Amino acid sequence: MSLGGSSPSLHASSLLTRLQGLHVEYRVDPKIPTGKCGVIITDHHRTMCTHLAAANEYKVDHLKEARIWSLVESTSVFYVGGYHLTVCVPAAMALAEHAAATNKIFMLSLSAGFIPQFFKDQLAQIIPYCDYIFGNENEAKTWAESQGHADITMQECAKLMAQTPKVNQKRPRVVIVTQGTEPTILAVAEEGKDVEIKEYPVLAIDPEKICDTNGAGDAFAGGFCAGVVQSQPLDECIRMGQWLARLSLQELGPSYVHPVLKLPSSTHTVLPVSISLLDA
Repeated sequence: MSLGGSSPSLHASSLLTRLQGLHVEYRVDPKIPTGKCGVIITDHHRTMCTHLAAANEYKVDHLKEARIWSLVESTSVFYVGGYHLTVCVPAAMALAEHAAATNKIFMLSLSAGFIPQFFKDQLAQIIPYCDYIFGNENEAKTWAESQGHADITMQECAKLMAQTPKVNQKRPRVVIVTQGTEPTILAVAEEGKDVEIKEYPVLAIDPEKICDTNGAGDAFAGGFCAGVVQSQPLDECIRMGQWLARLSLQELGPSYVHPVLKLPSSTHTVLPVSISLLDA
């Protein structure tokens, strides 16, 4: 289930969306058009210019409609992008509070460095409800700096975030920090235990095969979330995330590669994992 804002014109793609197995609910704004994003790709680098338009007008009233909220009640895993904190914090908080009250899984992506930098208060409001937090090295570093902790390592950033207060103590806090080609960091904080830190090497990819780095972080989160939905162990969730990010790098734009994405047996390579326990 995905929530967002749009104009009526966007519904032309709804049939294809359903065929791909997605159920999407948009709040239609009759006066404001659907947002646009221009992307300029130079080699492997990209620059984006975004006009949010209707996506910037989402209202919690849409989420609370009986038909929409019934979808929320039947959902067991929630994933919210940090960008939503710039649009409608009450909607994000409604999902977070529902998840905590019903012991469902709530995930948050920091999404961009400016979120912890300029939306610090909004982020502080929702983090206590997060079971999983995703971020890249820039986002994690910016968040740590916003908390008054500059010049600390990525492992320390992940630990610091994992240790922030949590509402639902029935689930551990899991923080995932991606670092491009550097190892992915996983921090797990469980009540009464030391924070566990793991590092997962990233398989090298031939630079000639990289088409577009745009969305690789989202692809990682998508693969990881698929593992969580399937009740896979965290090690496997990380592997699934890395696999999908690797696939994304080799596609130009949001390509739909195959109706069913299956992990090939060749990706079941066992990579060395670095583990450490940090005192709370």
